[in-house]
Amino acid sequence: INMNNLGESTSLTKMIFDKNWFRDIKTVKLQRQASTPQKQYFEFLKSIQAEMGFKIIYEVDDVVFREEIPDYNSGKPSFDNDEIRQNCVDMMRMADEVTVTCKFMRDLFIQKTGQEKISVIPNFPPEWWIGHYYDSYKIAKNYDKNRKRPRILYSGSGAHFDVKKGGQDDFSHVLKFIIDNRYKYQFIFIGAFPPQLHPYIQNGEIEFHHWQTLTNYPKFISELNVQLTLAPLMDNNFNKSK
Repeated sequence: INMNNLGESTSLTKMIFDKNWFRDIKTVKLQRQASTPQKQYFEFLKSIQAEMGFKIIYEVDDVVFREEIPDYNSGKPSFDNDEIRQNCVDMMRMADEVTVTCKFMRDLFIQKTGQEKISVIPNFPPEWWIGHYYDSYKIAKNYDKNRKRPRILYSGSGAHFDVKKGGQDDFSHVLKFIIDNRYKYQFIFIGAFPPQLHPYIQNGEIEFHHWQTLTNYPKFISELNVQLTLAPLMDNNFNKSK
C-alpha cells in the first residue's frame, strides 16, 4: 500500500488510547486478537468509532477456535480456554469485517461465529521478495547434479510436529519414509524438526539449518539447491484453513 502510493499504512504493536490519534484514520485492522485486554481495547475502539469514522477489520490467517487446533500445535495453549475462544467470537462479531485466507476458512468462521461479513484475501508472497529466484537452467543443472541423492526440503513452521510429546502430528504419516530413505534422499530441515529425527540430525544423515530472517529467507532457500519441497499435513479443519 505504501510503496504503491495507494495510501498510508502504519503497523503498531501497542494499544493507543488517545482517540485523537485515530482522527482521519479510515480503517483499523486488528490481527488475531484473543486475550481479554485485547478485547477491552477492541471495545474502546468501538466506543470512539462513530466519532472518528473508521472501519474495524479483524484479520486472521489461522483457526483460533480451541476445538479445531490440533493438540500437537505449539500455539494451542494460547487459545485453549473458553474465555479466549469467546473473546475471539465476540471481537469478530463486533468487527465491521473479518478477513481470512481461503474459502474453507471463511465458511468455518461463519459457522463458528455467525458473522457473515467475512472476506477472503489469499496469502500470496510478494513478487519483489521471493519472485526473482526462479531459474530453469539452475533447476535443470541441480537436478542432474543430485540425481543419485535428490535434495528434499522442509522449510515450514515448527508448529507442525509435536516437539514435546512426540505423538500424532503432521509428520506422523511420513516419518518412517524419511527415516527409511535417508540415504536415498538428502532430507533438509530449517529451524526445527520432528523429535524422532534428532539422532539423524546429530550424525549428519539429515541436513539441518537454523531459522533465517525474513529478508534472507528466499536467498537461503535458493542456495540450498533442492529438487523438492515437502509440506505434509494431517486431514483436519485447521490445516484445511491454511
